[in-house]
Amino acid sequence: MEIYFLTTNRGKFLTAENRLGKYGINLRWLNRPAPEPQAESLSEIASFKVRWAYEIVEKPVIAVDAGLVIPSLNGFPGPFTSYVLKTIGVEGILKLLEGKKRYAYFDHALAYYDSSVEHPITFSHKVEGEIAERPSGERSEWWWSDLFSVFRPKVGEKVLPRVVGELSLDEWERIRKDIPEKNSYEKFAEWLAERGLI
Repeated sequence: MEIYFLTTNRGKFLTAENRLGKYGINLRWLNRPAPEPQAESLSEIASFKVRWAYEIVEKPVIAVDAGLVIPSLNGFPGPFTSYVLKTIGVEGILKLLEGKKRYAYFDHALAYYDSSVEHPITFSHKVEGEIAERPSGERSEWWWSDLFSVFRPKVGEKVLPRVVGELSLDEWERIRKDIPEKNSYEKFAEWLAERGLI
């Protein structure tokens, strides 16, 4: 099955290609900027993007949106993560966290749309962890967020001593297998399989 993935972020595309390729899904990169609506949920944002992209390609399309949620900052930045990174950046987030609990999680939303569904179908998951005291790791082609330099994921009951940005894509994928919740890509592939599409 061929599906277009709307993103300008190469790291996001590589991650999705890696995760969906094993299900026989041929992912095509729709590398163009999309309007970024201000919405209260990541699912709303991703849903808006796939509808917009479908008007361009008229083929099955997905979009993924992710946001960092920090409970000690009342859920900030959440769906505004992209804007926050462009304005105050990682250093600004670290400053806001001084003296506060560092527990955080990434919320992910994957939206799918084609002519057979009335509304975009969404799938979500979260990855829990903590925010490190300072950035580390060197940016690589699979990074899709500067937050990889400060986010230490939780696997089982333990938070890893390294941030995501210090891992290779292969290492991260191996670690992801130990996180019990299925990710959005797996949930999406199961949904396609149930409908006999893959």
